[in-house]
Amino acid sequence: MTIGILLMSTVSETTTYWQLSLFELCVGAGLGLSMQTIVIALQNAIDFKHMGVATSANTFFRSVGSTIGVAIFGTIYANRLASYLPAALAELKTRNPSAVAAATPEKLEQLRNNSEIISTFTPELQQAIVHSFVLSFHDVFRAAAPITALGFVVAMFLRETSLRSGESFQAAKEEAAGEALA
Repeated sequence: MTIGILLMSTVSETTTYWQLSLFELCVGAGLGLSMQTIVIALQNAIDFKHMGVATSANTFFRSVGSTIGVAIFGTIYANRLASYLPAALAELKTRNPSAVAAATPEKLEQLRNNSEIISTFTPELQQAIVHSFVLSFHDVFRAAAPITALGFVVAMFLRETSLRSGESFQAAKEEAAGEALA
């Protein structure tokens, strides 16, 4: 996942869809392969009678963490865009004032909620805006990579426990199999 996120921080306006798909595949594979492994490790580390509580607590904290993560990374993105976009517009205005003539404050405000407005701008202005978005995403991915790397390091220090196959687990397994057949 960390490798995929680092690859995502290299995306540019000219990145092909197949490259982007490959980067996203790395992120998705890393995240997807770790999710179920963590659940299995958790369920294996607790008593059978607490399995439901532990699994639901895992799901709850995963949801809370996702919510906090979206808020943090959304804030990073919005703050960086609020920095990059005015700088890009000012730089373009010094080079070609006519290119930014259509960039009224009202249209730029609409850009927050509707990226389709970009198509109404000059090609130079479109490029400056899109590049500001790209730079903002780079900062988000650069902020996320150390967090996922830290998660990897922490996971390496988890105590290894063999999967249990005790009598209570076997009885519960047979009971669940019997219910599924009935």
